[in-house]
Amino acid sequence: LLLFGKFWNKEKMDIKGDFVIGIPNRDVLLVTGSEDQAGIDKAKSIIKKSLAESWSYPVSSELFIYRDGKFELCPQG
Repeated sequence: LLLFGKFWNKEKMDIKGDFVIGIPNRDVLLVTGSEDQAGIDKAKSIIKKSLAESWSYPVSSELFIYRDGKFELCPQG
């Protein structure tokens, strides 16, 4: 899904601001908006929990933001 640019379209998903994602393991994709602090805090909480509980197949402990057609590290993450 990360590589499928047409998927990251605000017409398809109602979010506040830019897409912010987290991928704590291969089976979990977290999606929220850059202007949704509660969503960002929840994503951080889930990522922290995944690390503490050693979920299988870890991917990243970072949040990423989608801008200009690409994902980059999120300054809020």
